[in-house]
Amino acid sequence: MLFRSVAITNDAALTNPANDVITVSADTATQVVITGAGIDFAAGGTTTLTVEVQDTYGNLVSSDNTTTVTFSPTLSGTISDVTTGTGDGSYGAAGGAEAVTVAGGTATVVLTDTVAETFEVAITNGSGLTNPSNDSITVSPAAASEVVISGAGVDFAAGGSTTLTVEVHDAYGNLEIGRAHV
Repeated sequence: MLFRSVAITNDAALTNPANDVITVSADTATQVVITGAGIDFAAGGTTTLTVEVQDTYGNLVSSDNTTTVTFSPTLSGTISDVTTGTGDGSYGAAGGAEAVTVAGGTATVVLTDTVAETFEVAITNGSGLTNPSNDSITVSPAAASEVVISGAGVDFAAGGSTTLTVEVHDAYGNLEIGRAHV
């Protein structure tokens, strides 16, 4: 809701009327819009994703407390909490959807992932409103925590050789790319 005070003045030294206050309300809801996209994070971390129910003009429909928005992450992306709106309580499963009833036209979820990957979150609604494009979130490996033998050497006779391959992983088993020294 937007309030504007309109002052009417004149230069003819006439008495001016009192200011008029005009209220501009959001029009009918037409779309669900991402207003706080998830940011990239390291494995084991979190990010938030916020959507709003808006009218054609991009105004928040703050009177809406009934639209249900479903957040559906792909791959290992996981909804770990609902911070704005009322969720259906099904969150916590990798790749599992969560239906959230907006509060004041807004819904916010917390996302997590322990796999270094890029996952998407589809956002849909059952109210016939236009849905936004999927949000894409990249999860990078967390801090290095272990060295793992990924290619064991073989026994050999004196004077021979073998190859032993090691990798650096984070606490979740994600390969640390670009480590030159172990």
